[in-house]
Amino acid sequence: MISVAMATYNGARFLRNQLDSILRQTIRDIEIVVSDDCSTDRTWAILEEYKNREPRITIQRNEANVGYGKNFEKAIRMCHGEYIALSDQDDVWEPNHLEVLLALIKDKQISCGNAMLIDTEGNSMKLSLSERECLDVLYTNGLDQAYKLAYYRNPYQGASMLMKREFFDKALPIPDKACYHDTWFATLGCFCGGIAYTFDIITQYRMHDKNVSGYIIIN
Repeated sequence: MISVAMATYNGARFLRNQLDSILRQTIRDIEIVVSDDCSTDRTWAILEEYKNREPRITIQRNEANVGYGKNFEKAIRMCHGEYIALSDQDDVWEPNHLEVLLALIKDKQISCGNAMLIDTEGNSMKLSLSERECLDVLYTNGLDQAYKLAYYRNPYQGASMLMKREFFDKALPIPDKACYHDTWFATLGCFCGGIAYTFDIITQYRMHDKNVSGYIIIN
């Protein structure tokens, strides 16, 4: 089974689109585990609605706001699957998102795919994440991947990752000094056998003014 760990916080605007895309995955043996970080909009009501009609969904709400990194950690710790995929609340997954990552991972601890940037309305911005992060060479060696992370930017998006459950024995807890959870996972993965990566688009990565990882405008 694959577990999908989702962290939410005031994500009502796009949440339904993302949940629907996960439920449409070609791989059906999944669970969706959601940790909500004290949302004040309709996020929790939407989660309850989906949970009541879909037995594969588990939800929990934090007693106090812990931030997105620790919120992901809470969701991950609730997962039961042999593999764990991370999900943001505002993207859209291609139907074969999990299928591609599962076929790719093999002897690695992490597999990761590419994403196409979309705008608030879901329109393509004609730019992939690999292009934005200047990943023009497919690095297969862990040291080369770590060099890219250390001296350039992180092309390994958490919301396009699949990780083996055993990886989290090393990766959790997320250090307080880690700016981004996915950069921490990717960096650690470089020294645990490397990351299996594909340029195939598996995620539609929505850009808007509430993005934790930054918002860009392309003319």
